[in-house]
Amino acid sequence: MTDELKAALCQAVDEAFESEQVPFFERLVNQSSYTGARPDVEMAAAIIDEQAGKIGLLRTLVPDPEEVYADHRVFSTEAAGDSDRAIALVGHCDTVYPRSMGFLEFQRDAADSPSGGDHVRGPGVLDMKSG
Repeated sequence: MTDELKAALCQAVDEAFESEQVPFFERLVNQSSYTGARPDVEMAAAIIDEQAGKIGLLRTLVPDPEEVYADHRVFSTEAAGDSDRAIALVGHCDTVYPRSMGFLEFQRDAADSPSGGDHVRGPGVLDMKSG
């Protein structure tokens, strides 16, 4: 790979990250998702459902038998057959921060800060919402 091609590829990834991933991440972080607030967690999960649908994943809901917590989601792709090996990625979108704490906003350092805008804060940014 030439240096020019590598630079162009890196720029394209950076632009896509800024235009697509950062807004998605901000939207997910700003959605309250305290574990004990099932409707809030369902709203956060719906954001993930939407993204998964955009890339063609199929969703299966697995309800909490006691209806206390949000439904589990299993995403799959039609590209994999029943006899194919599979990889399981497991995560969550709930947090330990109830709305009453007020710590619910996505915050990003300014581009001209020492971090160059690469530091963010908010519920879930160091956990699965960023994963």
